[in-house]
Amino acid sequence: MLLNIAKWQCRTGEAVLKVRVEALKSVMAERGWGERQLAEALGVDHSHVNRVLHQKRQPGPKFIAGVIRLGLRFEDIFCDDGSR
Repeated sequence: MLLNIAKWQCRTGEAVLKVRVEALKSVMAERGWGERQLAEALGVDHSHVNRVLHQKRQPGPKFIAGVIRLGLRFEDIFCDDGSR
């Protein structure tokens, strides 16, 4: 499955993709992973994972692709800024 998300951009007035932090933390707990193990599995830096989990940064294309490679359902882990 190839996602064309490299061209995705956030602009004022558009939906912003966010991580359902509790859902992702639940997956981490099920697998016995901390932030570093998740970062390695996603193919991103630990600092990126930390910032996403603390809602200081939005997930980038590598983060999103990594979640999908792990076999997680997109809609279980991500939402737009209007969803909970």
